[in-house]
Amino acid sequence: TGLPNRILLREQAEEAIADSHRNGRVLAMLFVDLDGFKSINDTFGHATGDMLLKAAAARLHQNLRNADLFARFNGDEFVVVLRDLADPADAGHVARKLIASLASPLHRGDTTLKVGASVGIALADDNHHDFDTLLRAADAAMHAAKEAGRNTYQYYSQDALAGIQRRLQIEHALHGALEREEFQLVYQPLVNVDPSRPPAIEALLRWVCPELGPCSPAEFIPVAEKCGEIARIGEWVLDEACRQAAVWQAAGLAFERIAVNVSAMQLRERGFAEQVIAICERHSWPPQRLELELTESALIRDSDALRQCFDTFERNGVLLAVDDFGTGFSNLHYLNRFPVQRLKIDRSFVQRMLHDAGTAEVTQAIVHLGHALGMLVVAEGVETRQEEALLLRQGCDEIQGYLYSRPLPSRDMAQWLRQCGDGQNPSSPHPSDRPVVAL
Repeated sequence: TGLPNRILLREQAEEAIADSHRNGRVLAMLFVDLDGFKSINDTFGHATGDMLLKAAAARLHQNLRNADLFARFNGDEFVVVLRDLADPADAGHVARKLIASLASPLHRGDTTLKVGASVGIALADDNHHDFDTLLRAADAAMHAAKEAGRNTYQYYSQDALAGIQRRLQIEHALHGALEREEFQLVYQPLVNVDPSRPPAIEALLRWVCPELGPCSPAEFIPVAEKCGEIARIGEWVLDEACRQAAVWQAAGLAFERIAVNVSAMQLRERGFAEQVIAICERHSWPPQRLELELTESALIRDSDALRQCFDTFERNGVLLAVDDFGTGFSNLHYLNRFPVQRLKIDRSFVQRMLHDAGTAEVTQAIVHLGHALGMLVVAEGVETRQEEALLLRQGCDEIQGYLYSRPLPSRDMAQWLRQCGDGQNPSSPHPSDRPVVAL
């Protein structure tokens, strides 16, 4: 990138920090991390990654003053030191400009690349009076920005530091968690609106850590991806879900398919598609009755490897669903590129649609879009009969949520399925007809 390295950054920053303390002027350190860079680097190669770094650095640099310090810190991370600010809020104004500078895509030949930035801001004060403490604070704030949704900025706070410490605790506890058998699966039905069709079942991962207590997937999955544990955990989830599905099948319990969540990093693992087929064969589970739930971010980055992976799935009949649809990328071109069979409307839309006409129009539009593309549409997070009634009117094909059942351990899920087989139809709009499992 042609920027100063960390050694030069440290020397110049320490001098600037000392000046700010002597003169009583406001100094801020910004820790900038490029969102989405790693996946681009992995997908398109290091040459493209290097080009992207240089282009992003140039855009960021254009929004800084000559007096500001700007250096590449590590990989896709940059550090900015803003001197002589009139007000602490000015650091936020600069952060917004840096983020906005990356809003338009970058181009390499026929390839369009898009990255964002998460920015952490730390102000030099009595608690952050040297380079190292200021850097740690800015780094903690940057991670807080990522957790807030990325492509945004956060000022340092004690909460941000607590978040860093929590992530380190989770990372430490994840190592060996599989061997200690700390993970378990719970299962939630997806009820077909056609009463003649059996329900499907989604396998959901749970982790009860002896040190940390219950830890939600939203918290530990990103850490597992970052520390390299996600491939092993994901393989275990697939294996256990197919094993349990085969057990239910042997017991004569009727259900249409088993669905498993798959991360974008698993998809990029070499040999992942072959691993999925091998797991199905190991448990004599038909691939045509396995559904992989993917996020929009997993599908948006096209590559030859991803196409080959999906070709293998298509040849073997493995089903694909887009989870949390509507919360990710606005470019829907990927829906035509890949063999997706289902769209899952995110629960955030379901929760708002009764109280907001605009949201109800969005859910209706998703149903129309899915059907126009030959896909089925699932609504998740349904909790009330009123939500169910609206989704039925809109033409939704499957419904999932606490209205029918909370996620259940395998034994209770088997009981739920038996009740379905005994004639209690969970897809009936009449709540008295739905099986209820005592927990």
